[in-house]
Amino acid sequence: MNISQIAEDSRFRLLKTELEISRDAIFLAIYRDESLKEAIIGELKKAVPSCEHLFPAENISAVIAQYRPEQPTVFWVSPEAEKDVFSSFSEIYHGKVSVYDFSGISEEIRQLRRGTLISEGLPGAVIEKFSKYLEKAIWQYEQAESYYIPSYFTNRKGKTFALDDLVRVFLADTGNTNLLLVLGSSNSGKTRFLSHCFVALSRKFLEDSDKERIPVFISLAAYSDIPDMEKIVLKEFQTTYEVDISEDAFRESCRKGKFAFLLDGFDQMTARMSAAQISDIMKTVYLLSFEEGAGHPLLNKVIMTCKLHYIFNDIQGEKPSSEDYTPLYREYAPKRNVEAVCINPKILDEARLKEYVLKTIRDGIAARNILSLLHDDYILKEISEPSLFQNMLIQTMSLFQEKKEINAADVYRAYTDMWINCEDFRCQLSAKKKKALIWEAALNQIPEENEDLRFCPFLRCDEKGKYRFTHNSFLSYFLAQQYFEQIKNKQKRLFPAADLNIETVFFLKLIISSEKADLKGLDLSELNLENANLYKAELSGSNLNKTNLKSAELMGAVLQDADLTGANMTKARLTRANFHNADLAGTNLSKARLRDADLRTARLNGANFHSADLTGAKLTGAKLTFTGLGEADLTRADLSGAVLTNADLTGAKLCQANLNKADLTGVNLTEADLTDADLVEAVLSEADLRKAKLVMTNLTWAKLNEADMSDADMSRCRLREADLTECNFHQTILNQADLRWAKIDRARFRSAKLRETHFTGASMVETIFNDADLSWANMSSAILKKADLTGAVLNMAKLNEADLSDAILVGADLTWTDLSKADLSGADLSSANLSESDLSEAKLNGAKLSKANFIGAKIENTKFDGADIAGAVFKEKKT
Repeated sequence: MNISQIAEDSRFRLLKTELEISRDAIFLAIYRDESLKEAIIGELKKAVPSCEHLFPAENISAVIAQYRPEQPTVFWVSPEAEKDVFSSFSEIYHGKVSVYDFSGISEEIRQLRRGTLISEGLPGAVIEKFSKYLEKAIWQYEQAESYYIPSYFTNRKGKTFALDDLVRVFLADTGNTNLLLVLGSSNSGKTRFLSHCFVALSRKFLEDSDKERIPVFISLAAYSDIPDMEKIVLKEFQTTYEVDISEDAFRESCRKGKFAFLLDGFDQMTARMSAAQISDIMKTVYLLSFEEGAGHPLLNKVIMTCKLHYIFNDIQGEKPSSEDYTPLYREYAPKRNVEAVCINPKILDEARLKEYVLKTIRDGIAARNILSLLHDDYILKEISEPSLFQNMLIQTMSLFQEKKEINAADVYRAYTDMWINCEDFRCQLSAKKKKALIWEAALNQIPEENEDLRFCPFLRCDEKGKYRFTHNSFLSYFLAQQYFEQIKNKQKRLFPAADLNIETVFFLKLIISSEKADLKGLDLSELNLENANLYKAELSGSNLNKTNLKSAELMGAVLQDADLTGANMTKARLTRANFHNADLAGTNLSKARLRDADLRTARLNGANFHSADLTGAKLTGAKLTFTGLGEADLTRADLSGAVLTNADLTGAKLCQANLNKADLTGVNLTEADLTDADLVEAVLSEADLRKAKLVMTNLTWAKLNEADMSDADMSRCRLREADLTECNFHQTILNQADLRWAKIDRARFRSAKLRETHFTGASMVETIFNDADLSWANMSSAILKKADLTGAVLNMAKLNEADLSDAILVGADLTWTDLSKADLSGADLSSANLSESDLSEAKLNGAKLSKANFIGAKIENTKFDGADIAGAVFKEKKT
């Protein structure tokens, strides 16, 4: 090697890198050329001034065995001395020393670089089987359309590099590093990275099988019962690749460097093993890349993924010291052919993050929900922080493939459960005990220096030995989780709901939302569930007394038999919700959406439905005494049999509503719209219907005694046989209404419009029709005793056989009116216009007819006994 080529030499670069990141490691550098040695040392000192260079002349093995370095140290020895070290002290050699050979390139490596060695060893049929499987694996990977996020790692100097670049250098290196440990927390992307590497290596092998290694991907989680890596590989060959190969042939192929092993999930394989068992298995992994007894690395390459805490004691440490490493690391990592790197948390820009979500989550609804979480400013700025939340979501995203509804609490639960439910040799606690300790931490009651929590990714131990959450959002989440668990288990609450802080309330709402399918019978009273998503929630029999459900999503929720007294459900979305037999006394449902809701037999006394939308709601048998339904939309609502006494329905919309047999005594329906509503047999005694719209409303057999319908529009209203005693119809529009056989005694129709109204057989004793328009009205056989029709317009009306005895018709317009057989005895028709009317067989005995106009009237067999006809006109005056 020329001095000018030193900086480009891979061995030099790797040794320089190890010296930069190591604190107290020992390295063995082999040299022949003294000038080359000095040149290399000179370059290394420039890069790593703290490095120590020693030149022991004799007893090298003993010196190395006893040496306790305080900084990275390089022992420079000749090839002969290096052999002495290996032969006399191989255990120290394997476990403590990394070797860099600068004495020259061996013939074996030259052959490898020329591609002559790789092509030897395995029969063509075996290569063909491997190729066939790799082609299939590539096709499956491409069909999956999985989105690969490049992974990065950071060295001890804080510089960040792409993991793909490291793997490229690792695979090209033929003499120094053969085992690469890729470390990271659960769901940090280790498996996806390894799959990406496997496909890349598969493509390279298929392009040139003579020179490239055969990639072998093995998921170790399936082999926890086999403690030998060689046996695992051979079994994988048989079951996956359909390749039968003897142990000797396999070892020979390994010696020639035929394979690149990609071993995924070492921690999953060894989760329930002891530290000693794990160490034994690690030795078998090591032997896949390091020929036992030869003292030099094989040409095979091994990349293995594992959780971070298998290597580090303190995963929060930025620059771990030697004490921070586990025995497993100290036993293997310092060897010359082992390197360990940690995957950095993935932080993506907005465009790449969106692309990753859309390709990872196949369900469009779930993908949109995740993207909305990633853009929720309240979550990112007030509850969590962007980098933390994004990293948690990336790590857990694969768990939400089939989940339509996803919220922030789901993300926190999935992330924290990875540690809580994880089983490995570093922590002997059960998931239940781990959760209990976390809950104690949330209540600030955790014991100090708890060894089992050292590897928890969301806890850290402060300088006083006290455990704290890495971010306050974890504290709020676990408080909310514990609070809900006590509610779910019907235990006494930790503290009153009013004492929960905003962040804990936020998580509690989300947890309840995620558990909405199983809330039956729970005590959720006085909780703040404003804006909570309780779509189709199972809340039957639950206690929601004084609960804040403002603007909550409760569409299709089951609230049967629930206690909602005093609850705030303002603007809540309750379409098709089931409130059957629920207690909503005093509940505020103003502006709530209750379309097609089932409120049958519900207790709604004193509830406020102001401006609520109750279109199509079922309120059969509901109790709505003193209920406020002002401006509520009850279109097509079923209120049959409902009790609405003294309810406030001001401005309510009740179009086509069913109020059959409903009790609306004293109800306020001012300006309400009851168009085409069904109120058959309904009770509206003393109801206020001023300015209400009752067009085509069916009030047959209804009780409206003393009701006020002044200025109402009751056109074509059906009031057949209804009780309208003492009702007020001042200026009411009743054109074409049906009041046949109705009881309308002492009612008041002043200035009312009653054109073509049907009063046949109706009783209107002492009823007032002053200035009313009864043109074309049908009042045949009606009873109008002592009725006051002063100034009324009755032209073309039918009053045949009507009883108008003692009625007042002063100035009434009765032109063309049919009064045949009518009883007008004692009636006052002064100044009335009866021209062209039919008075045949009518009785006008004792009637007051002064100044009445009878011109053209038909008065055949009419009785005028005792009538006052002074000034009455029967014929036109001749000019």
